[in-house]
Amino acid sequence: MLRSQLLRPQSAETVIRSDNSEQFCGIAQVCFVLDPSTNERKWWQGHLIDVARKREFGFVGVLSKQPPSVHQCCVAETHPIFWTVTVLDYNTQIRTVLPNVLQPEEASDNVRLTTNLSDLVATVPTRDLGSIDSQLEFRTTVMKVDDMAAKHVERYFPALNEVRHRSAVCMGEMDLTIESF
Repeated sequence: MLRSQLLRPQSAETVIRSDNSEQFCGIAQVCFVLDPSTNERKWWQGHLIDVARKREFGFVGVLSKQPPSVHQCCVAETHPIFWTVTVLDYNTQIRTVLPNVLQPEEASDNVRLTTNLSDLVATVPTRDLGSIDSQLEFRTTVMKVDDMAAKHVERYFPALNEVRHRSAVCMGEMDLTIESF
């Protein structure tokens, strides 16, 4: 059974794991903005809607300041990117920080994000582990660039309207586990 199938609840009830965390899944949109001076992605914004549980989450990802060491044998020509992701539960207004969320393929526009670092990372300093029980998995299924991305940003990310022509939008499935306090 795939990890995403294990995380996906089978009913519309909120799943609370025995380790005091809640699991959510649904369609997510992630908008990457290119920095005009370097033509690189330095941050992104997104949101997840879990229709079954009527929950919405907002996300902001910035480049991790102290990414973990990566096993060199696991890295091809491109190096992975690590993001520090802040998750806002719109219902409760509680913020959760997920340090070192992995984007495995730096050069790929077909973005995948994961907190599963087990096979790639040599060491993760204890101070960078953040919330161990909070997890994120995102897989792009649709990508919009150029004019299609600009129109999407204008409609769904109005706060980013000024940078819509430097944006790429990835849409897909997201599994999110948030540690409950």
